[in-house]
Amino acid sequence: MPKHLEHLEIPAEYSTAIGTVVVRWNHLEQIINLFLIYLLGKSIYEDRSHIVLAHMAFPQKFDVLSALAKEAGKIPEYSAVAKYIETVLPLLKKAQSGRNRIIHSIWGVKNGKVMRASISARGTFKFSWTDAPLEEIESALQSIEDARERLYALASSDWQESIRRHKEDNS
Repeated sequence: MPKHLEHLEIPAEYSTAIGTVVVRWNHLEQIINLFLIYLLGKSIYEDRSHIVLAHMAFPQKFDVLSALAKEAGKIPEYSAVAKYIETVLPLLKKAQSGRNRIIHSIWGVKNGKVMRASISARGTFKFSWTDAPLEEIESALQSIEDARERLYALASSDWQESIRRHKEDNS
């Protein structure tokens, strides 16, 4: 690494933890995609079910999921989904916030400490460095796992089995 960029080199355990946040977030987003397909009453085995979601940004998926959960929760076979707003929604918001803090930061080392910088230019320019303990990344990771597990738990056992089979078929 060039000398002038050495301050951007972070310890391997940080890179691993950040990479794990990315991978686990992708898993959560795929569960959300499958859940959206489920709430629409479509098959996860049909390609058309995935086409609409392939390029949809997470905030739009998040909004659609909330609206579908409210509507589907009124249908007896989806009654467990009615708990989404009170149980899953806050966890997804926390997971998204943690993920964004990790993924959208500039990482580096200052005075021997791992730091992350945030930059914003909405209305005014803001730039700041913050201490970044490894536990902060691990906390974001745990938030992602909590949201994934709670969302998955709302699905019927038949649907959970179809997700498991879908994953095995695509591995």
